[in-house]
Amino acid sequence: VSAVDTVNDCICISGFVSTAKNVQVQLNWNAVAGASCYNVYRSTSPNVALVAGNRIASCTDAAAHAYLDKPLVNGTKYYYVVTEVVNGAEICHSPEINATPIKGR
Repeated sequence: VSAVDTVNDCICISGFVSTAKNVQVQLNWNAVAGASCYNVYRSTSPNVALVAGNRIASCTDAAAHAYLDKPLVNGTKYYYVVTEVVNGAEICHSPEINATPIKGR
């Protein structure tokens, strides 16, 4: 199961970007009107499955529309998807992006 075949195949989160740093990745996205909060998913393989084992943040603050993922392993590529949550249900998702933390950033 990948992000593209779940959550209604609806991409609603735009501006999803990552900034790789030393042992961490900063994620930012555009706010979605009506979102209660966001879930953040991560995998070390592409086509991130939207399952509990890949969820690294549950119902992050809707006003923040950002997440700092740490600690990570430098040199490992991580894949991310964010979902919009409304009234406890995941409605739609972001495109998948990736980042590789590198020492010295």
